[in-house]
Amino acid sequence: MKSMLFSHRKVARALIGAGSACALIVAGAFVPLRDAVADDAITGQDYVSYYHLDQVKAKGITGKGVKIALIGGQVDTSAPELAGASIIDQSPCKFDPVAQTLTRPTVMASALVSQSYGVAPGATLMTYGLSGSHYDVSGTCEDDKGLPKFQILNLIHQAVDDGAQLIVIAVPYGDFGFDREDLFLGDMKDYYKWAFAHAMARGVPVVASVGDEPQDATDYSYSALSGVVGVTTISTDGQLTARSSWSQHTVTASVGANINARVYPDKNVEKVECLSCAPAITTGFLALAREKWPQATSNQLLQLLIRSGTNPGNSWNERTGFGPTDLEKMLSTDPSQFPDENPLADKAKLPHLLDGSVASGFGSSEGGSIPLPQEVADYADGIKFPLELEHEDPNYVYRGLDDSAASPGGDYISSPVHLGTSPRFHKKKK
Repeated sequence: MKSMLFSHRKVARALIGAGSACALIVAGAFVPLRDAVADDAITGQDYVSYYHLDQVKAKGITGKGVKIALIGGQVDTSAPELAGASIIDQSPCKFDPVAQTLTRPTVMASALVSQSYGVAPGATLMTYGLSGSHYDVSGTCEDDKGLPKFQILNLIHQAVDDGAQLIVIAVPYGDFGFDREDLFLGDMKDYYKWAFAHAMARGVPVVASVGDEPQDATDYSYSALSGVVGVTTISTDGQLTARSSWSQHTVTASVGANINARVYPDKNVEKVECLSCAPAITTGFLALAREKWPQATSNQLLQLLIRSGTNPGNSWNERTGFGPTDLEKMLSTDPSQFPDENPLADKAKLPHLLDGSVASGFGSSEGGSIPLPQEVADYADGIKFPLELEHEDPNYVYRGLDDSAASPGGDYISSPVHLGTSPRFHKKKK
């Protein structure tokens, strides 16, 4: 059985440089599902019965009305298993993709919105392709160094601005936008900090794989960032798959074994270990919960997710987080009873989050995972000085009091500036 994610020997290396976009190009033999025919529609998956998705669908819960952003992959919408699915390409730059790079995002899209076996077939999927020399045949959307004009952090900002309610990232490790091997967790956190602060400030949960190597991925996974739902990959027996990573920031685990996948460029159907499918499935669960509990905040949905884990006594461990999700419990437990606080705001508190030893009021302005709660608040209120943000989020508006942002000598700042308009300055004192 093949792995859907490339094997990284130098895992902190930028994905563009590592060439990890080409899924399934690793040593070893494929395990064919059958004598594959390129136009055969995939009609089923093992996880459908495991999660009782047919029963959920029979109740009319499909994720209808929920907008999901798939970041970092271009989807082949002509795949027969995606017929009838609502998929919109929102990529800021259009390009002809390297054929092999279609495998992972197309399988993820199918796990989410396939009308036959998608977890949330009623949701709308917005896709954001990652360009660069390993993805883009034409070079249309890459700079003179072969790097993407629009990197993962730019795509996250755009997805939030486009109205995404959930974001799932198609690549497992931090892509710094340049090829260096000496960058680790601290660099990644700082590089991505404001994109994830933007998502948290707007109440948009981000879901990502913990990693695709059978080792501890604490130091180089997106799951290290505040607010991110880090997902490991299990089989239907509840055990980690052979290639799944684990982490001090794992939140949950979902099925990614024995996935029927369309493998490009030949479009043959193969049975694979799909580590990217696990975060896609978890995202689908959140979409179902969003439809079922429309009055709940995104923070309360995350509270619901961790409380729907199946580990004994809501215990936490680095391999499955709070445990694989009990979807029935998630769809029968009203999350409005839970605190309107993001339980993932400080990843350092995960091990004791639900055992009673950590007080309410997640996160700390004096330490913890990045972005810090104060940084999220500064972004939300427009207080963050825009110099670092103008090339990340063109829609960010600076509303602070530093008039250098609007001075004649400050015209190098292209972000909109509305001095003194931050809601922080106009909140009524209690």
